[in-house]
Amino acid sequence: MKILLYILFCLPMIGFGQYITSSNIIITPPSAPGLCDGTATLDTFPQILGFGHAFYWETNNPNTSNGQNVLGAPIVSGLCLGDSICLNFWTGHVGPGRQSWNVGCSVVTSNSNNCSDSTRPSGLHVTNVIQNRATINWDNMNSTTCIVDQYRIKYRPVGSNTWSQKTMGSPLGSCSWSAQNTSKLLLNLLPNTTYEYKMKVWYCGGSSSSWTALNIFTTLTDCPNVGNFSVTTPTTTKATFNWNLSNGPYNFMRIKARIDIPGASWFNIGGFGVFFPATTKDKNNLTPGESYRGQARTWCSPNGGAYRSQTWTPLLFWTQPTQRLQLGTAITNLDIFPNPSRDIFNISFTSEEVQDLKVKVVNVIGEEIIKEDLQQFVGEYVKSININNYVKGIYFLEIETNNGIINKKLILQ
Repeated sequence: MKILLYILFCLPMIGFGQYITSSNIIITPPSAPGLCDGTATLDTFPQILGFGHAFYWETNNPNTSNGQNVLGAPIVSGLCLGDSICLNFWTGHVGPGRQSWNVGCSVVTSNSNNCSDSTRPSGLHVTNVIQNRATINWDNMNSTTCIVDQYRIKYRPVGSNTWSQKTMGSPLGSCSWSAQNTSKLLLNLLPNTTYEYKMKVWYCGGSSSSWTALNIFTTLTDCPNVGNFSVTTPTTTKATFNWNLSNGPYNFMRIKARIDIPGASWFNIGGFGVFFPATTKDKNNLTPGESYRGQARTWCSPNGGAYRSQTWTPLLFWTQPTQRLQLGTAITNLDIFPNPSRDIFNISFTSEEVQDLKVKVVNVIGEEIIKEDLQQFVGEYVKSININNYVKGIYFLEIETNNGIINKKLILQ
Protein backbone atom coordinates (compact mmCIF):
# COMPACT_ATOMS: atom_id res chain seq x y z
CA MET A 1 0.00 0.00 0.00
CA LYS A 2 2.84 2.44 0.80
CA ILE A 3 4.43 1.77 -2.58
CA LEU A 4 1.12 2.39 -4.32
CA LEU A 5 0.73 5.77 -2.62
CA TYR A 6 4.32 6.69 -3.36
CA ILE A 7 3.88 5.94 -7.06
CA LEU A 8 0.62 7.83 -7.23
CA PHE A 9 2.05 10.98 -5.64
CA CYS A 10 5.09 11.00 -7.92
CA LEU A 11 3.13 11.25 -11.18
CA PRO A 12 3.86 14.41 -13.28
CA MET A 13 0.89 16.77 -12.88
CA ILE A 14 -0.32 20.16 -14.11
CA GLY A 15 -2.50 20.54 -11.07
CA PHE A 16 -4.36 18.37 -8.65
CA GLY A 17 -6.07 15.61 -10.66
CA GLN A 18 -4.69 16.81 -14.02
CA TYR A 19 -1.87 14.70 -15.52
CA ILE A 20 0.51 15.63 -18.34
CA THR A 21 -0.28 13.92 -21.69
CA SER A 22 0.93 14.14 -25.29
CA SER A 23 -1.45 17.07 -25.82
CA ASN A 24 0.79 19.16 -23.55
CA ILE A 25 3.84 18.64 -25.81
CA ILE A 26 4.49 21.69 -27.99
CA ILE A 27 6.57 21.22 -31.16
CA THR A 28 8.20 24.27 -32.73
CA PRO A 29 9.38 23.32 -36.24
CA PRO A 30 12.66 24.55 -37.76
CA SER A 31 12.65 28.22 -38.69
CA ALA A 32 13.63 27.63 -42.32
CA PRO A 33 14.07 24.73 -44.76
CA GLY A 34 17.33 22.92 -44.15
CA LEU A 35 17.79 24.17 -40.58
CA CYS A 36 17.65 21.98 -37.47
CA ASP A 37 16.61 24.48 -34.80
CA GLY A 38 13.23 23.01 -33.89
CA THR A 39 12.28 22.45 -30.25
CA ALA A 40 9.89 20.39 -28.15
CA THR A 41 8.65 21.39 -24.69
CA LEU A 42 5.54 21.43 -22.50
CA ASP A 43 2.86 24.10 -22.57
CA THR A 44 2.83 24.42 -18.77
CA PHE A 45 5.12 24.10 -15.77
CA PRO A 46 4.79 20.57 -14.36
CA GLN A 47 3.99 20.30 -10.67
CA ILE A 48 5.52 17.15 -9.16
CA LEU A 49 4.07 15.73 -5.95
CA GLY A 50 6.95 13.75 -4.47
CA PHE A 51 10.71 13.86 -4.82
CA GLY A 52 13.55 12.53 -6.97
CA HIS A 53 11.58 12.87 -10.20
CA ALA A 54 13.10 13.41 -13.65
CA PHE A 55 12.03 13.95 -17.25
CA TYR A 56 13.99 12.72 -20.28
CA TRP A 57 13.49 13.00 -24.03
CA GLU A 58 14.03 10.26 -26.59
CA THR A 59 14.65 11.20 -30.24
CA ASN A 60 16.06 9.57 -33.37
CA ASN A 61 18.34 12.60 -33.87
CA PRO A 62 21.64 12.21 -31.95
CA ASN A 63 22.49 15.92 -32.36
CA THR A 64 19.75 17.29 -30.07
CA SER A 65 20.34 18.77 -26.61
CA ASN A 66 18.23 18.82 -23.44
CA GLY A 67 17.46 21.68 -21.06
CA GLN A 68 14.66 23.68 -19.43
CA ASN A 69 12.62 26.59 -20.71
CA VAL A 70 12.04 29.80 -18.78
CA LEU A 71 9.19 28.19 -16.84
CA GLY A 72 11.32 25.22 -15.84
CA ALA A 73 9.59 22.76 -18.14
CA PRO A 74 11.85 20.21 -19.92
CA ILE A 75 12.86 21.18 -23.46
CA VAL A 76 14.82 19.57 -26.28
CA SER A 77 16.38 21.61 -29.10
CA GLY A 78 18.16 20.93 -32.38
CA LEU A 79 15.25 19.10 -34.01
CA CYS A 80 14.98 18.67 -37.79
CA LEU A 81 11.88 18.09 -39.89
CA GLY A 82 10.90 14.42 -39.73
CA ASP A 83 12.53 13.77 -36.34
CA SER A 84 10.57 11.61 -33.91
CA ILE A 85 10.44 12.78 -30.30
CA CYS A 86 9.08 11.19 -27.09
CA LEU A 87 8.90 12.58 -23.53
CA ASN A 88 9.29 10.17 -20.62
CA PHE A 89 9.08 10.57 -16.82
CA TRP A 90 10.45 8.43 -14.03
CA THR A 91 10.42 8.47 -10.25
CA GLY A 92 13.71 8.87 -8.44
CA HIS A 93 13.06 5.91 -6.17
CA VAL A 94 15.80 3.33 -6.76
CA GLY A 95 14.86 -0.32 -6.45
CA PRO A 96 11.99 -2.61 -7.36
CA GLY A 97 9.44 0.14 -6.87
CA ARG A 98 10.98 2.52 -9.42
CA GLN A 99 8.45 3.42 -12.13
CA SER A 100 8.59 5.22 -15.49
CA TRP A 101 5.92 6.46 -17.90
CA ASN A 102 5.80 7.55 -21.52
CA VAL A 103 4.11 10.95 -21.53
CA GLY A 104 3.73 11.11 -25.32
CA CYS A 105 5.41 11.09 -28.74
CA SER A 106 5.27 13.28 -31.85
CA VAL A 107 6.92 13.90 -35.23
CA VAL A 108 8.40 17.26 -36.20
CA THR A 109 6.45 18.62 -39.17
CA SER A 110 6.43 21.93 -40.99
CA ASN A 111 4.03 24.78 -40.30
CA SER A 112 3.55 25.08 -44.04
CA ASN A 113 1.42 22.85 -46.25
CA ASN A 114 3.16 23.14 -49.61
CA CYS A 115 3.08 19.48 -50.72
CA SER A 116 1.22 19.32 -54.03
CA ASP A 117 1.59 17.93 -57.54
CA SER A 118 5.21 19.10 -57.71
CA THR A 119 6.06 16.66 -54.94
CA ARG A 120 4.76 13.54 -56.65
CA PRO A 121 7.06 10.50 -56.28
CA SER A 122 10.05 10.91 -58.59
CA GLY A 123 12.79 8.66 -59.87
CA LEU A 124 10.47 5.73 -60.59
CA HIS A 125 12.25 2.74 -62.12
CA VAL A 126 12.16 -1.05 -61.97
CA THR A 127 14.92 -3.50 -61.03
CA ASN A 128 15.28 -7.26 -60.50
CA VAL A 129 12.59 -8.13 -63.05
CA ILE A 130 12.14 -11.88 -63.58
CA GLN A 131 9.18 -14.04 -64.60
CA ASN A 132 7.01 -13.52 -61.51
CA ARG A 133 8.35 -10.52 -59.59
CA ALA A 134 9.82 -7.04 -59.91
CA THR A 135 11.04 -4.29 -57.58
CA ILE A 136 9.64 -0.75 -57.93
CA ASN A 137 12.09 1.99 -56.84
CA TRP A 138 11.63 5.72 -56.24
CA ASP A 139 13.28 8.72 -54.59
CA ASN A 140 12.89 9.44 -50.87
CA MET A 141 10.19 12.13 -50.92
CA ASN A 142 10.83 13.40 -47.38
CA SER A 143 12.16 16.96 -47.43
CA THR A 144 12.48 20.04 -45.24
CA THR A 145 8.89 20.99 -46.07
CA CYS A 146 7.18 17.64 -46.64
CA ILE A 147 7.13 14.61 -44.33
CA VAL A 148 5.86 11.42 -45.95
CA ASP A 149 2.91 9.75 -44.25
CA GLN A 150 2.13 7.06 -46.84
CA TYR A 151 3.12 5.76 -50.30
CA ARG A 152 0.87 3.75 -52.62
CA ILE A 153 1.64 1.86 -55.85
CA LYS A 154 -1.06 0.67 -58.26
CA TYR A 155 -0.16 -1.83 -60.99
CA ARG A 156 -1.89 -4.07 -63.56
CA PRO A 157 -1.25 -5.90 -66.84
CA VAL A 158 -1.64 -3.55 -69.79
CA GLY A 159 -5.21 -3.90 -71.04
CA SER A 160 -6.63 -5.05 -67.70
CA ASN A 161 -9.40 -3.09 -65.95
CA THR A 162 -8.41 -4.20 -62.45
CA TRP A 163 -5.65 -2.58 -60.38
CA SER A 164 -3.62 -4.28 -57.68
CA GLN A 165 -1.99 -2.05 -55.08
CA LYS A 166 0.72 -1.95 -52.42
CA THR A 167 0.65 0.57 -49.56
CA MET A 168 3.54 1.58 -47.30
CA GLY A 169 2.94 3.62 -44.15
CA SER A 170 -0.52 2.46 -43.01
CA PRO A 171 -2.71 3.63 -41.46
CA LEU A 172 -3.08 6.94 -43.23
CA GLY A 173 -2.70 9.84 -40.81
CA SER A 174 -0.62 8.00 -38.22
CA CYS A 175 2.55 10.11 -38.73
CA SER A 176 4.23 8.54 -35.71
CA TRP A 177 7.25 8.03 -37.95
CA SER A 178 8.03 9.36 -41.41
CA ALA A 179 7.78 6.73 -44.16
CA GLN A 180 11.33 6.14 -45.41
CA ASN A 181 10.56 3.44 -48.02
CA THR A 182 12.24 3.79 -51.42
CA SER A 183 11.43 0.37 -52.94
CA LYS A 184 8.73 -2.30 -52.99
CA LEU A 185 8.85 -5.91 -54.21
CA LEU A 186 5.86 -7.02 -56.31
CA LEU A 187 5.21 -10.78 -56.24
CA ASN A 188 2.97 -13.25 -58.08
CA LEU A 189 3.26 -11.47 -61.43
CA LEU A 190 2.43 -13.18 -64.73
CA PRO A 191 5.35 -14.28 -66.96
CA ASN A 192 6.04 -12.56 -70.27
CA THR A 193 3.52 -9.81 -69.44
CA THR A 194 3.76 -6.03 -69.78
CA TYR A 195 2.62 -4.16 -66.66
CA GLU A 196 1.80 -0.51 -66.11
CA TYR A 197 2.13 1.17 -62.73
CA LYS A 198 1.72 4.54 -61.06
CA MET A 199 2.40 5.98 -57.61
CA LYS A 200 1.06 8.55 -55.15
CA VAL A 201 2.26 9.97 -51.83
CA TRP A 202 0.42 11.37 -48.79
CA TYR A 203 2.16 13.83 -46.46
CA CYS A 204 1.81 14.57 -42.78
CA GLY A 205 -0.55 17.49 -42.39
CA GLY A 206 -3.16 16.12 -44.77
CA SER A 207 -1.82 17.06 -48.21
CA SER A 208 -1.14 14.57 -50.98
CA SER A 209 0.28 14.44 -54.48
CA SER A 210 -1.51 13.47 -57.65
CA TRP A 211 -0.79 10.11 -59.28
CA THR A 212 2.37 9.91 -61.34
CA ALA A 213 2.30 9.23 -65.05
CA LEU A 214 2.06 5.56 -66.03
CA ASN A 215 5.31 3.62 -66.25
CA ILE A 216 5.72 0.15 -67.76
CA PHE A 217 7.88 -2.96 -67.43
CA THR A 218 7.71 -6.47 -68.91
CA THR A 219 8.30 -9.67 -66.96
CA LEU A 220 10.55 -12.39 -68.34
CA THR A 221 9.33 -15.65 -69.84
CA ASP A 222 9.05 -18.77 -67.69
CA CYS A 223 12.27 -20.66 -67.10
CA PRO A 224 11.90 -23.98 -69.00
CA ASN A 225 12.55 -27.26 -67.22
CA VAL A 226 14.53 -30.15 -68.70
CA GLY A 227 12.73 -32.63 -70.94
CA ASN A 228 12.38 -36.41 -70.52
CA PHE A 229 14.32 -36.66 -67.26
CA SER A 230 15.26 -40.33 -66.70
CA VAL A 231 17.67 -42.59 -64.80
CA THR A 232 19.54 -45.84 -65.55
CA THR A 233 21.74 -48.02 -63.33
CA PRO A 234 24.83 -49.14 -65.28
CA THR A 235 26.43 -50.62 -62.13
CA THR A 236 25.31 -51.65 -58.68
CA THR A 237 26.61 -48.38 -57.16
CA LYS A 238 26.10 -45.87 -59.99
CA ALA A 239 23.04 -44.14 -61.41
CA THR A 240 23.14 -42.18 -64.66
CA PHE A 241 20.63 -39.35 -65.17
CA ASN A 242 19.69 -38.26 -68.68
CA TRP A 243 17.50 -35.49 -70.09
CA ASN A 244 17.05 -33.42 -73.23
CA LEU A 245 16.83 -29.72 -74.08
CA SER A 246 13.49 -29.88 -75.91
CA ASN A 247 11.82 -27.28 -73.65
CA GLY A 248 14.37 -24.54 -74.30
CA PRO A 249 17.63 -23.10 -72.92
CA TYR A 250 18.38 -22.36 -69.27
CA ASN A 251 21.54 -21.59 -67.25
CA PHE A 252 21.98 -24.68 -65.09
CA MET A 253 19.98 -27.53 -63.59
CA ARG A 254 20.11 -29.27 -60.23
CA ILE A 255 19.32 -32.88 -59.36
CA LYS A 256 18.29 -33.92 -55.88
CA ALA A 257 17.75 -37.48 -54.64
CA ARG A 258 17.18 -39.42 -51.44
CA ILE A 259 16.60 -42.94 -50.20
CA ASP A 260 12.96 -43.82 -50.81
CA ILE A 261 11.86 -44.01 -47.17
CA PRO A 262 9.83 -41.47 -45.12
CA GLY A 263 11.95 -38.75 -43.54
CA ALA A 264 15.13 -39.42 -45.52
CA SER A 265 17.29 -36.37 -46.28
CA TRP A 266 17.76 -35.05 -49.80
CA PHE A 267 21.24 -34.81 -51.30
CA ASN A 268 22.43 -32.88 -54.35
CA ILE A 269 23.90 -34.59 -57.40
CA GLY A 270 26.39 -32.45 -59.29
CA GLY A 271 27.24 -29.89 -56.61
CA PHE A 272 26.08 -26.34 -57.39
CA GLY A 273 24.51 -27.51 -60.65
CA VAL A 274 24.97 -29.03 -64.10
CA PHE A 275 25.38 -26.26 -66.64
CA PHE A 276 23.58 -26.01 -69.98
CA PRO A 277 23.91 -27.72 -72.49
CA ALA A 278 25.00 -30.93 -70.69
CA THR A 279 22.38 -33.70 -70.84
CA THR A 280 23.77 -36.41 -68.54
CA LYS A 281 25.14 -36.75 -65.01
CA ASP A 282 26.46 -39.75 -63.06
CA LYS A 283 26.00 -40.36 -59.34
CA ASN A 284 28.43 -42.83 -57.77
CA ASN A 285 28.69 -44.49 -54.36
CA LEU A 286 25.05 -45.52 -54.15
CA THR A 287 24.05 -48.60 -52.15
CA PRO A 288 23.37 -51.86 -54.05
CA GLY A 289 19.77 -53.00 -53.58
CA GLU A 290 18.67 -49.61 -52.17
CA SER A 291 15.60 -47.82 -53.55
CA TYR A 292 15.87 -44.11 -54.35
CA ARG A 293 13.79 -41.24 -55.65
CA GLY A 294 15.02 -38.13 -57.48
CA GLN A 295 13.96 -35.09 -59.50
CA ALA A 296 15.43 -32.08 -61.30
CA ARG A 297 14.86 -28.34 -61.66
CA THR A 298 16.40 -25.60 -63.81
CA TRP A 299 17.57 -22.05 -63.05
CA CYS A 300 17.77 -19.30 -65.67
CA SER A 301 20.11 -17.01 -63.71
CA PRO A 302 23.78 -17.91 -63.13
CA ASN A 303 23.37 -16.72 -59.53
CA GLY A 304 20.42 -19.01 -58.77
CA GLY A 305 17.66 -17.18 -56.90
CA ALA A 306 13.99 -17.05 -57.84
CA TYR A 307 14.33 -17.17 -61.65
CA ARG A 308 13.81 -20.91 -62.00
CA SER A 309 11.37 -23.42 -63.46
CA GLN A 310 7.93 -23.37 -61.88
CA THR A 311 8.29 -26.84 -60.33
CA TRP A 312 10.63 -29.78 -59.98
CA THR A 313 10.25 -32.57 -62.54
CA PRO A 314 8.01 -35.52 -61.59
CA LEU A 315 9.71 -37.92 -59.20
CA LEU A 316 11.82 -40.76 -60.57
CA PHE A 317 11.87 -44.02 -58.60
CA TRP A 318 14.55 -46.66 -59.04
CA THR A 319 16.36 -49.45 -57.20
CA GLN A 320 20.07 -50.08 -57.48
CA PRO A 321 20.74 -53.68 -58.63
CA THR A 322 22.44 -56.05 -56.21
CA GLN A 323 24.49 -57.68 -58.97
CA ARG A 324 25.17 -56.55 -62.53
CA LEU A 325 25.22 -59.46 -64.99
CA GLN A 326 27.45 -59.18 -68.01
CA LEU A 327 26.36 -60.41 -71.42
CA GLY A 328 28.20 -63.60 -72.29
CA THR A 329 27.34 -65.34 -68.99
CA ALA A 330 23.81 -66.55 -68.14
CA ILE A 331 22.14 -64.20 -70.69
CA THR A 332 23.64 -63.74 -74.16
CA ASN A 333 22.77 -62.22 -77.53
CA LEU A 334 20.45 -59.56 -76.09
CA ASP A 335 19.06 -57.45 -78.92
CA ILE A 336 16.32 -54.81 -79.24
CA PHE A 337 15.30 -53.49 -82.66
CA PRO A 338 14.29 -51.05 -83.87
CA ASN A 339 15.39 -48.73 -81.06
CA PRO A 340 14.26 -45.93 -81.11
CA SER A 341 10.82 -46.97 -82.38
CA ARG A 342 7.43 -45.34 -82.89
CA ASP A 343 5.49 -48.40 -81.69
CA ILE A 344 6.92 -51.95 -81.91
CA PHE A 345 10.12 -53.25 -80.27
CA ASN A 346 11.47 -56.72 -81.09
CA ILE A 347 13.28 -58.25 -78.12
CA SER A 348 15.48 -61.33 -78.26
CA PHE A 349 18.08 -63.00 -76.03
CA THR A 350 19.40 -66.43 -75.13
CA SER A 351 19.33 -68.04 -71.69
CA GLU A 352 22.42 -70.25 -71.51
CA GLU A 353 21.15 -72.21 -68.51
CA VAL A 354 17.87 -73.23 -66.91
CA GLN A 355 16.72 -70.35 -64.71
CA ASP A 356 13.68 -68.38 -63.53
CA LEU A 357 13.38 -65.05 -65.35
CA LYS A 358 11.19 -61.96 -65.09
CA VAL A 359 10.99 -59.83 -68.22
CA LYS A 360 9.54 -56.33 -67.63
CA VAL A 361 9.15 -53.01 -69.39
CA VAL A 362 8.88 -50.05 -66.99
CA ASN A 363 8.56 -46.29 -67.40
CA VAL A 364 10.91 -43.71 -65.85
CA ILE A 365 9.05 -43.68 -62.52
CA GLY A 366 9.14 -47.46 -62.18
CA GLU A 367 5.58 -48.31 -63.26
CA GLU A 368 5.35 -51.70 -64.98
CA ILE A 369 4.03 -51.49 -68.55
CA ILE A 370 4.63 -55.14 -69.50
CA LYS A 371 5.57 -58.08 -67.28
CA GLU A 372 6.24 -61.74 -68.08
CA ASP A 373 7.39 -64.54 -65.74
CA LEU A 374 9.48 -67.34 -67.28
CA GLN A 375 9.87 -70.41 -65.07
CA GLN A 376 12.88 -72.69 -65.58
CA PHE A 377 13.55 -71.13 -68.94
CA VAL A 378 16.44 -72.06 -71.20
CA GLY A 379 17.14 -71.30 -74.86
CA GLU A 380 16.18 -68.45 -77.18
CA TYR A 381 13.58 -65.82 -76.22
CA VAL A 382 11.86 -63.75 -78.94
CA LYS A 383 9.01 -61.30 -78.38
CA SER A 384 7.48 -58.23 -80.08
CA ILE A 385 5.87 -55.54 -77.91
CA ASN A 386 3.74 -52.59 -79.03
CA ILE A 387 3.68 -49.59 -76.66
CA ASN A 388 2.40 -46.89 -79.03
CA ASN A 389 -0.52 -46.25 -76.64
CA TYR A 390 1.90 -44.87 -74.04
CA VAL A 391 3.49 -41.44 -73.75
CA LYS A 392 6.56 -40.83 -75.88
CA GLY A 393 9.79 -40.94 -73.89
CA ILE A 394 12.23 -43.27 -72.17
CA TYR A 395 11.32 -46.80 -71.03
CA PHE A 396 13.45 -49.66 -69.72
CA LEU A 397 13.64 -53.37 -70.43
CA GLU A 398 14.56 -55.27 -67.26
CA ILE A 399 15.57 -58.94 -67.29
CA GLU A 400 15.70 -60.19 -63.71
CA THR A 401 17.42 -63.48 -62.88
CA ASN A 402 18.26 -65.16 -59.60
CA ASN A 403 21.66 -63.48 -59.71
CA GLY A 404 20.90 -59.94 -60.81
CA ILE A 405 19.30 -57.62 -63.34
CA ILE A 406 20.10 -56.52 -66.88
CA ASN A 407 18.71 -53.14 -68.02
CA LYS A 408 18.32 -51.77 -71.53
CA LYS A 409 16.86 -48.41 -72.55
CA LEU A 410 13.91 -48.20 -74.96
CA ILE A 411 13.18 -44.92 -76.71
CA LEU A 412 9.57 -44.44 -77.86
CA GLN A 413 9.35 -41.63 -80.43
